[in-house]
Amino acid sequence: MLTPRIMKLHSQCSKVTQISELTNSQPTGLEGLSVELETVLGEIKTLQVSQKASIQSLQRTYKEH
Repeated sequence: MLTPRIMKLHSQCSKVTQISELTNSQPTGLEGLSVELETVLGEIKTLQVSQKASIQSLQRTYKEH
């Protein structure tokens, strides 16, 4: 179960899937795992860009006040 802090971080996500759920539905073997890890890594990078933009926006707003 995700903690409240993790849930807050993912509140902008359309869907959050736990890794344990992915293992039941994805292809087995190293190739399948590699593909899934690349997908998750891409999603993490997208979230990082979004979070960075949000932080920069908040910093600009704070400086204006």
